Amino acid sequence: MPDDTTDHNSTSQETERICYAPTEELRVVTSESGNATVLGMVIPYNQPSTDLGGYREVILPGAFTESLSSGDEIRADVEHNPANLLARSTQSTLRLQDRSDGLWAEIDLPDTTLGEDTRKEVASKLRDAMSASWLRDSVISKFVRRGGEIMKEVSKAELRSVSLTAFPAYKQTAGSLALRCLAEFITEEVKTHVAQLRQKGVPEDKSTQLTQLRRKLDLLELSIN
Repeated sequence: MPDDTTDHNSTSQETERICYAPTEELRVVTSESGNATVLGMVIPYNQPSTDLGGYREVILPGAFTESLSSGDEIRADVEHNPANLLARSTQSTLRLQDRSDGLWAEIDLPDTTLGEDTRKEVASKLRDAMSASWLRDSVISKFVRRGGEIMKEVSKAELRSVSLTAFPAYKQTAGSLALRCLAEFITEEVKTHVAQLRQKGVPEDKSTQLTQLRRKLDLLELSIN
């Protein structure tokens, strides 16, 4: 099967959230004046997510470069709750670094009850992961097949927030747009496989791979509808 790729730009105004199991331990650093800062990786690059319903998602290096250089405000909070605001990039209390291995964050915790509670929770490993959200309509991605698995490679996204979380697992579920794009990708694979079978003179009902692809496509269409 050829490694053909299909580009898709999403159009929804909604935000998407992503949370990976931590690959680097979150740390709390306290200054001499007593101010606490949380340090850690938000998103690792080139690391496949768990299965999102027929595919895995991979964030590519540079996906947030444009967003970070735009100067638009990015916020840090707890569990993606805007009421639990911790820091803002426009106030330099949230500092983001786009490194080769992933997106990293430094969050200066406020001198409030929320800030102190968050410091204790991170120090005790109660909150041991970070996650991020971005505008869905800003995403540029494509589906590719790697080693028998379908991957959604995200090459661009407009970051909106980072969050400290107590749930270190990938929680993003596939939206209807992503499912439609996946269905288009598999449809093209079916067409390519049928053409190859006809060229070889092999009956379509003798191909287990074609049967599996069509079954997956039927399930996707049921999910979309």
